[in-house]
Amino acid sequence: MKILPYILPLVNHPDSKHSLYPHQAIMLDEWQNHNAFLLETKTGSGKTTAAALPVLVNKESAMFVYPTNQLIADQQRSIREEKKNHEPTHYLRLRCVFG
Repeated sequence: MKILPYILPLVNHPDSKHSLYPHQAIMLDEWQNHNAFLLETKTGSGKTTAAALPVLVNKESAMFVYPTNQLIADQQRSIREEKKNHEPTHYLRLRCVFG
């Protein structure tokens, strides 16, 4: 029995310079219409980007909470990289609290 990999399609979105997964595009579209989201998807499928993109695009503030120091460092790198794809004048301040 051969098991095929699960591959998410990519979509274009006017608020992003690069292709997004569908759940990332939906977060951008629905951000202003809801006050809370629950996003469930596989590991490595861009959950951090899905949450960070609307914050960056709308120049808002957010607090991201992760369970391990290694994951904090990894996601901080991911958010900084995503920031490079958006308006360079938007000030981004990331603070890590380990404890």
